[in-house]
Amino acid sequence: MVSLWDMLTFMSGCTAWGAAMAAAKSTGTGNARLMVGASVGMALAIGCIFAVRAAGQRIFRSIRLEEQTARSEFRLRLVYAAAALWIVLSAILSVPITRLVVRLTVG
Repeated sequence: MVSLWDMLTFMSGCTAWGAAMAAAKSTGTGNARLMVGASVGMALAIGCIFAVRAAGQRIFRSIRLEEQTARSEFRLRLVYAAAALWIVLSAILSVPITRLVVRLTVG
């Protein structure tokens, strides 16, 4: 069974990889650019997935199941909102990073 947190984690990686591929394609044509873009995108996607997972585990451990207060509910909503924001930020950050790496390696 897949939870909302798993889907948000997966989406953060997919948007980073997709944005990197789009950035590589926008720098010009050629298989070398796309291969570099795919490699950079995969590295960024894996990094985003690990970052979201690590942050989530740390926050979820701090919330005890016995304590179901308004504060813990607010913290959970804040965690999900932060993950959704990270999805957008990962795409925005992937584009200049990929363009820079493609220009430095392929030219």
